[in-house]
Amino acid sequence: MSSIILAEWVDVRLERLDKFYRSNAFIENFTGSAQDIPDASATVGSVGNDAYKTLSEKHKQIGIDPSTAQTNCPGHQDEGVECLFDNEMSTKYCCQTGEDATIEIIFSMPKPTAISGYAMITANDTEKFPSRNPNSWKLYGKGFDGNYTQIDSSTWMDLGLSGKNYAGYGKILKNTVAYSEYKLVITHFSDTLQLSELCFYSK
Repeated sequence: MSSIILAEWVDVRLERLDKFYRSNAFIENFTGSAQDIPDASATVGSVGNDAYKTLSEKHKQIGIDPSTAQTNCPGHQDEGVECLFDNEMSTKYCCQTGEDATIEIIFSMPKPTAISGYAMITANDTEKFPSRNPNSWKLYGKGFDGNYTQIDSSTWMDLGLSGKNYAGYGKILKNTVAYSEYKLVITHFSDTLQLSELCFYSK
């Protein structure tokens, strides 16, 4: 058996094993109950709108260091703001906001970057708690003078945010200015806010 044929054979077997271990039948055998397991695409969220699909396929996702994230609304235990940038669908940022709250999330880029778009990935139980999705928000970039410039202003209706678990909703921007620090300011009307991931992209 040639090395090429062997490599193809191994790839096929690994793919079959991966599908089996993700299956509900496997979960039932070892835990006694079936549960929803996101497919492989859920690592970056299933498609919630067309903009997210375009960003995922044609733009480059920026790796953001979770330790740079700051907020005025600390999350619950193990559900802090750093979870928004850890690329783990199994974690989420979830905080008790109080009604009519303003939540600020500040984070840094690895280097000054002009973002071409962003996406919000819903959490694991959004279907049960759709009111935990953000209501409206504004995105700012911080200039070298220390002042913030508004890049975007959107609402849940603009992105079509809905009560789906692990779904990505994106927006493509016309921004051409590179910033090293960004701030997302969310206005929220429910008493709890949650998201699994915040993704930012460049061309």
